[in-house]
Amino acid sequence: MKRLVLLFFILSPLVGVRADGMVEAKTMMGMKIKTWTAGLKQRNEIPNPMTGGTIVTITRVDKGVQWTIDLQLKVYDEKPIALPYQKNSTEAEMINSAKQGNAEKAPKLEIRKTDRTRMIAGFSATSYEVKADGKHSAELWLTPYTPMLEQMDKETREFGEAHTRELYKNYPAAERKEMEVGMSMMAGMVKGQLPAQASSDLSKGYTLAMEGESSMETAVMDTMADRAPTAPKGETSKKSTLYEVLSLTADKINANQFEIPPSFKKVDDVAALQAQELMKAMMNGKGDGVNMEEMMKNLPKGATSGASQPDE
Repeated sequence: MKRLVLLFFILSPLVGVRADGMVEAKTMMGMKIKTWTAGLKQRNEIPNPMTGGTIVTITRVDKGVQWTIDLQLKVYDEKPIALPYQKNSTEAEMINSAKQGNAEKAPKLEIRKTDRTRMIAGFSATSYEVKADGKHSAELWLTPYTPMLEQMDKETREFGEAHTRELYKNYPAAERKEMEVGMSMMAGMVKGQLPAQASSDLSKGYTLAMEGESSMETAVMDTMADRAPTAPKGETSKKSTLYEVLSLTADKINANQFEIPPSFKKVDDVAALQAQELMKAMMNGKGDGVNMEEMMKNLPKGATSGASQPDE
């Protein structure tokens, strides 16, 4: 759990790396994602290792729904953004624990600007070393804000705030407000852990990349799968890219990007349908164009090495 807390505090500054335009980025294990944001609409595209195709998620805060679309199977499902009210939800417990100080103590973070620079997505970026409790933990690459980048962060912040309000709209007024404040507090907690100068430096730059130890990547996979750590003891960590912007634009987005393609069929659960395709592949090696060999080939580099992968 401590590793997840550390990861949260380090990744908090990256929450705003989205745009009123398009951002293509590389994440852990080399997986590439694309994100479009415009007003109260957002579209995310990620590769589907089961089919070699693409899974699209469209979040329409203006409609209160989220659509998951499989472009290869030509199907989609629709789910409400708003969570059903649960008095003792996981989110509420996390927020209450953080507020009461009962959660694991957050690591003491230090950020030091270095003299290393490199080009990322056409921008000149400067390296900032991140230390947690005195030990090297990660490296952030920031570029100075431009009017375009400032506007991107503004659009992202407004979308995030609207999404949070929609997420908890089924909660009683007092608890809804508490959840909204709590989520904002958690997202901003990292600033309270940083020296004033470091916090000031980060607020002036747009985060283009984050590099960390490969053991952190394994820790995230273990946490997602809710299992005990699988990395061998004494394993030598290697630097890996946790996040890096590949390209970004602030061009006007075609409204069709936030709509369901014509003729696509609505189903109850896209993930369940994908699981059925996987079962076919496991039984006969070909499930309507899906087979295990192809699925393994489409996994991002490094995803099949080391620890076993989490269940889908």
